[in-house]
Amino acid sequence: MATLNTLDIDEIIFEDYVDCADRLSSMLRNELGCNMVIALTHMRVPNDERLCLEAKGVDFILGGHDHIYRAQVENQTLMLKSGSDYMNYSELTITPHSGDVPEECTNPTLFDDTSESGKVYNYFVKGKYTATLIKHDVTRDIPPHPEALKHVLYYENLMNKVMKKHVCYTESELDTRFSKIRANETVIGNFIADLMRKHFSSDCALLNAGTIRSDVIY
Repeated sequence: MATLNTLDIDEIIFEDYVDCADRLSSMLRNELGCNMVIALTHMRVPNDERLCLEAKGVDFILGGHDHIYRAQVENQTLMLKSGSDYMNYSELTITPHSGDVPEECTNPTLFDDTSESGKVYNYFVKGKYTATLIKHDVTRDIPPHPEALKHVLYYENLMNKVMKKHVCYTESELDTRFSKIRANETVIGNFIADLMRKHFSSDCALLNAGTIRSDVIY
């Protein structure tokens, strides 16, 4: 299986994300005739804020990675992060606008604890768009879509057959919860690092805790 861990350094091309945004937005507008550019990112809040402040041709930023709900305007650019793990989603309606700033467009900055599900928030972006934002919380009150549920159950059954297979036995509890592995030394972290050291015959091993994704106790 090809993963990021197997990329050769010679295969990686690094480009500053602001330079990349400027290059692509220029191409989209000048060569393809696009009127609006929406950047889909997977960066931390400070990186998205820098993109808002420095990128010349981006109107909206829909971001991820931080696992938070966040909406804010910087340099007339709206940055929106819609939570994680399908616990929330955002309904964003963008409308071209000419004239003065509409009174209802107050450009509020929203966080997890200050954003209300179902409430309407209004933004004025780049001096030419109004944007209506509604946050939605995903709860059990929302009935599952029958066709989608059928596919989910099918693949869940396939995964369970593989994931429930015994691959080893241990007398120690393996705690892979994010609250533990991203803040403390853990048995599972030591175990994987020891495997890395043995495989590469190295004196030490560095492991990014973000590669352990199960968030459960084995």
